[in-house]
Amino acid sequence: MAGRVPEAPYNGNRENEEWLAATLASIGDGVIATDDLGRVRFLNSVAEQLTGWTQAEAFGKAMVEIFPIVDETTRQPVPNPALEALSKGECMTLAENTVLIHKDGTEKAIDDSAAPIRDVNGRVSGAVLVFRDITERRRLERQLEAYRRELEAANARLAALATTDGLTNLKNRRAFQDKLTEEIKRAGRIPSPLSLLIFDVDHFKQFNDTYGHTAGDNVLRSVARLLEETARTTDFVARYGGEEFAVLLPDTDREGSVVLAERMRLAIAQHAWRERPITISVGASTLSPPEKYAALVDDADAALYESKRKGRNCVHHAAQSKLGAE
Repeated sequence: MAGRVPEAPYNGNRENEEWLAATLASIGDGVIATDDLGRVRFLNSVAEQLTGWTQAEAFGKAMVEIFPIVDETTRQPVPNPALEALSKGECMTLAENTVLIHKDGTEKAIDDSAAPIRDVNGRVSGAVLVFRDITERRRLERQLEAYRRELEAANARLAALATTDGLTNLKNRRAFQDKLTEEIKRAGRIPSPLSLLIFDVDHFKQFNDTYGHTAGDNVLRSVARLLEETARTTDFVARYGGEEFAVLLPDTDREGSVVLAERMRLAIAQHAWRERPITISVGASTLSPPEKYAALVDDADAALYESKRKGRNCVHHAAQSKLGAE
């Protein structure tokens, strides 16, 4: 911002006027001084260049005529700091995003400050405005801001790539493990039940061998889409690896997990598949409250194998095996 202008005494004699003019002319920023009515009394050479008005042309004219300023975005006139300094008797600064309209119609971004000039009796007898062209600085700031936004977007894309499965666009196993750790901590604090479903596409290797990997990839994409469509907004669906998928079910007990697993199994079994019917086997586990990562995953994995042993295309909850063992 242009240097803040201190209030200056002004007693009206010629010697003081010459001293003041010499001082203002030597400042590297644009300087405009007015009388107590806001009429221009002085411009230094920098102010002449920035406004397009010479000292001779501007002398005696209203400040608003030679120093028209508007908000760059709204295009509405901005209060003139020199006139505000006159009316309020205190130092004023310019609002951000202000542009000065040059005499030839071009615009320059500026910042400034203004202060009243007081005579020996303390009466406000004028104002002095100091301003500078910050067009290039503002351009660089906006360029840096654009670069920052681009970098943030690129980082977000990289983060998404690092946690997204490239084939199905579901979250990948890495993201699943992070989410599982987070949900276990959350469920332990509340505490609340946490359930996990692990799905396996039945006879997928046989399907690939028969219809080819392109058809197999299409099946995996469709399974992923059906799981997402059937899941609740609070559930976390991920590709666990190969033809396996996992769904975390926060705040869901054993009975709720079985209901959701059956809903997902039926959505896939009843889908109109192109080559042949596709089914899934489901293993479910619930910890209430969760005790540790391995227990939840291992139990669901064991339940999945039990679903396969029972003939596939079914849901088995780990609790069923534990009850049977008892």
